[in-house]
Amino acid sequence: MRIAFFTAGSIGLGHVIKDIAIRRALDRAGFRGEYRSFHPPLSFQVPLPDHITQVPIRMEELKHPMLARESLLARELEAFRPDVLLIELFWVPMIWVAPWLDAEQWLLLRKTPMRWYEGPSFATFQPSNYDRILVHEPCEVPFDAEHIDPIVVANPDECQPPGALRRRLGLDDVTPLTVVMQAGLEGEAAKLRAHVSEGHVMTSDAFSSSHLFPAAEWLGDADHLLTAAGYGAYWESKWLGYFDRTHFVALPRPIDDQQWRVDVCRDVHMKCNGADQLARSLLAG
Repeated sequence: MRIAFFTAGSIGLGHVIKDIAIRRALDRAGFRGEYRSFHPPLSFQVPLPDHITQVPIRMEELKHPMLARESLLARELEAFRPDVLLIELFWVPMIWVAPWLDAEQWLLLRKTPMRWYEGPSFATFQPSNYDRILVHEPCEVPFDAEHIDPIVVANPDECQPPGALRRRLGLDDVTPLTVVMQAGLEGEAAKLRAHVSEGHVMTSDAFSSSHLFPAAEWLGDADHLLTAAGYGAYWESKWLGYFDRTHFVALPRPIDDQQWRVDVCRDVHMKCNGADQLARSLLAG
């Protein structure tokens, strides 16, 4: 089996983390096929896995049926020949590409504004285009869909052992440790860091080569965390047990309502890692 993951996400590292989460979950489930992901060009200073292909997402060609067919994105996907295409949120760039592929289409969705399903003039959202639609956040969508738990990059038993981050920093066991973590837009980590002045403060910024990656695995040692309420950071804190030590700042995003998470999801409890649910579904075929 060949599985392809596609995203057009260009704000933040979260789309990469979700991709890695799915790849890891497939490995845990015993997947022996091929997995490749397709992202727009990335500028983060983190070590990317070799299953990621960076390819320009040129909407001026993707919005035309025949130009889309000849696009670099279409050629890369056709060369891989996936059996299943996982479309992460961004369905419009695939509207004229996916029909040329002999692949099942699975659409992965999180909380977005309802206008996300209206589409531009050249693309109409049709739920029937997709073999499965999986919503991996506790939100409603205006059509029938399956719901799974949020997709998280690591499970508790895969995190660094207690004390690992303090040893990495050369820090003793008693000094209060605050981690300011941000993988969104360049400059946001520094703005968040300006609000912390006590104890030892580590800033983990995806635009710096010193960024913890994946950060979620290292955060068990932190006494306090400060981060935006993006999808990954929020649900990682829930699943990995440091939610009560985290202060979330809801930053403005075009299609990500971070304030909704802060206001609505506090009492939501995850039963499992949605990445493992998705992997089991993929292997069940």
